[in-house]
Amino acid sequence: MNNNISFQSKINFVDINKFTQKRYSELGKYVDYDIDSPLFIKGDVFYTDSVKTCTAGGLTDGKTKALGFHWLDNEENFLHIDQMCNCIFDIFKNKNINGLIIGGKKIKGREYSLETIDQVIDYFTKKINNLSIFQEHIDKYGSTSYIYNLKQDTWTLSTGYIDEKGKYHCAQNLDDLKKCYRQITIADNDTLYFDGIKVPKQKLEAIIH
Repeated sequence: MNNNISFQSKINFVDINKFTQKRYSELGKYVDYDIDSPLFIKGDVFYTDSVKTCTAGGLTDGKTKALGFHWLDNEENFLHIDQMCNCIFDIFKNKNINGLIIGGKKIKGREYSLETIDQVIDYFTKKINNLSIFQEHIDKYGSTSYIYNLKQDTWTLSTGYIDEKGKYHCAQNLDDLKKCYRQITIADNDTLYFDGIKVPKQKLEAIIH
């Protein structure tokens, strides 16, 4: 494990309209989750959408190299998590890297969802210290989309939840975020933003693991 992280990734949550505008303006590579898709996508800008029961995220050295993945929560992937993780970490060798993991959901018929993300998190935490995690969507219809921009070293995310009146809300603050994910971890070297406004560390530490 390499502890000498010398850069700081930004994690910026925006509403779905701003996310869509950014996605079309930056023209990144799409990280597909089809069963026949590549294991990961390398690029300066990449994105994926509709992360629900799947496990998704990426790795970056913050300067020259980054990759994204979006893995289905099926039996085939579950049985080969270590091999899949080995492949993406081999891209970076001994570089200092940051990681992001999102996804998972407890829902009938998706028995591999939570086990898959648990295994991915376990593997990643043995390899790197700087890992931010948004684990297990709480809302039945909850999903997350992300864009990564290497030049800006920024993860742009969009997620939300449905309230008791059936109204959809995009996550726009820490209280919203806690209604979207069962477990949240912000790495020490990462910074959290909502629509470009930084969340102070002291406020973050008070409510997020």
